[in-house]
Amino acid sequence: MTFEEQLKLALIDKGLLALVLLAAGFLFNWLLQAKIARDEAGHALAPDRAKSYQALWAKLGDIPASSDQPIPPDVRAKLDSSLTEWYHGQSGALFLSWRAAKRFLIALDAARGARATDKVLRDAVSTLRTQLKRDCGVYGLFEARWQLPRAGDTPPPKEL
Repeated sequence: MTFEEQLKLALIDKGLLALVLLAAGFLFNWLLQAKIARDEAGHALAPDRAKSYQALWAKLGDIPASSDQPIPPDVRAKLDSSLTEWYHGQSGALFLSWRAAKRFLIALDAARGARATDKVLRDAVSTLRTQLKRDCGVYGLFEARWQLPRAGDTPPPKEL
């Protein structure tokens, strides 16, 4: 191979490398700007999301996770109605994260489902509450996986 051919190959090689690096830089910058825009939108929506989540939390209050009492059909019907109204009428769906929306719909199906046991409904509502806490930053990833003791299961504090 002649010197001129080697020089051409080296220039092509360096030119292609420069183009790949330039494309990678543009892609990285585009992804970074998209993330920044998503984060800014999330921060702007945070106060409205918190208010919406508080309203949803209040609607879940009739289904205590720690109770073994049967859930009457009228409580299920009331939960179904109030969740549907929150989702559509109060535009709560706009503020749900993808994971919270998935858990919300599972809880709604459990409230509506005549074959869904009380335990299924309680677990679905509990999982939704946990996701709401995650979305609001109350729980981190690992805290959301820990199980809190149920009311009455907690030993009294030791005296100092």
